[in-house]
Amino acid sequence: MRRMATILLLSLASVVTGQDATARRIMEQSNAARPSTAKLRFYDLDWASSLAQARQRAAEEKRPIVFIWVTNITAGCDFFTGHT
Repeated sequence: MRRMATILLLSLASVVTGQDATARRIMEQSNAARPSTAKLRFYDLDWASSLAQARQRAAEEKRPIVFIWVTNITAGCDFFTGHT
């Protein structure tokens, strides 16, 4: 019985180690494919979700409003969510 438990524990340890290696490999691939911070900078802009909110903030911060209107009628890019 003791021998059986030892074999079971050793086999489970190899499964866990294999899972760790697989998870590590997946994370490395994910990190390699991730766009750089510079490329993601566009999404760090401080968007306002409505024109009323943009007007209020522009007045408070004494900054202009850049208005981007996207209809997606011709499969354009939805700048607010980043989807095409």
